[in-house]
Amino acid sequence: SGSPGPLHIVAGEVMTVQVEALDAFDNVVVHSDDIHVTLEVEAFPQVDEQLSLAGGAPQQRVTTHALVLKKGETSKAVLVEVAGEHRLRLSEPSDRSVDVMATARVLVAPAKAVSLDLSNIPEAGKAGLDFELVVRARDKFGNIDDTFEQAVSLNHDGLPPGHELILEGEGVVEGRVELKRGRGRVRAVRKLPPRTASPG
Repeated sequence: SGSPGPLHIVAGEVMTVQVEALDAFDNVVVHSDDIHVTLEVEAFPQVDEQLSLAGGAPQQRVTTHALVLKKGETSKAVLVEVAGEHRLRLSEPSDRSVDVMATARVLVAPAKAVSLDLSNIPEAGKAGLDFELVVRARDKFGNIDDTFEQAVSLNHDGLPPGHELILEGEGVVEGRVELKRGRGRVRAVRKLPPRTASPG
């Protein structure tokens, strides 16, 4: 038996998984021998449909934890860092008479954003090239914070000397990129300063 769900937590929190061996009447069965079982936690990371082409498709991952039920029960603390849905299930019981069909779901929300990342920046030196700039607010685990709702300023780090970055489009407010649900997408252009004529 596992914890009822879905449970709602935030990335970076520890979830405690309680596992019990129950009989047909939901009473804890105290076995004379320890029962070994594997806890599988399958994570389905949050999907960013709007920016999937820029950020790549998220990959689901499975982590396993070896558990030992003493006197019919045990618990396991699991640190969760990936935002999205997590599905818990048991497998490989040492006592084959034990049914391990119970499952649970945990919904993990992102933590608060601590940084911004940019995608689709062309290589240095392509002055005057229009491109699409993707901005995302991420928590310390790399999840997109979909509660982040504000305009942010971008600096010119990484631009060649003398270049400037001009932002255009609906996502630009007074030169700042407006993020909705932790995401922003704007058009941008790199431009060189005007050339001055050399004395003849």
